[in-house]
Amino acid sequence: MKRLLGKEQQIFDDMKKCFTSYGLKIFDELKKNDQLMIFSKFEYRNYNFGIAAIYHADGDLVEISTVYTNISKNKIKPVAELMNHINSYIMSGHFYVVYSTGAMSFRTAIHVTDTLNKDDFEWALDQVMSASYKFFPMIIDQIFTEMEPLEIIKKHLEEEPMEVQP
Repeated sequence: MKRLLGKEQQIFDDMKKCFTSYGLKIFDELKKNDQLMIFSKFEYRNYNFGIAAIYHADGDLVEISTVYTNISKNKIKPVAELMNHINSYIMSGHFYVVYSTGAMSFRTAIHVTDTLNKDDFEWALDQVMSASYKFFPMIIDQIFTEMEPLEIIKKHLEEEPMEVQP
């Protein structure tokens, strides 16, 4: 990537500050083409999640994603179906599966102009982390059981009703 402009460097620095203010340790940074990326991880119920923020400088967009371990080919279809049902409860962001690799992720994005609005970035970071906390137990059930996706949702709704986010 060409030398960062002052605006790009400031947005990248602000993204890193937001990550560290959440207690997320940055373990890698990557600058590729017009993308500036930071990577971290967090743990929930003994499962490790990767989390990334990618600033697309050419499109003034910041994408925040959690990444989960790849799943076996025979579980991709039911996990994708479950994620489709879960996505109907989510107003910002979405779960998806990359069929060719089995990688699962939840992502959302915000638009940036000349500066990173830290409140918007932290809101997006909250959305990504809370969706992971709330819905990952369903995904684990889908991966490690033979239950149907709607059975899993019903089971978890009985334990803790889902609320549609504003």
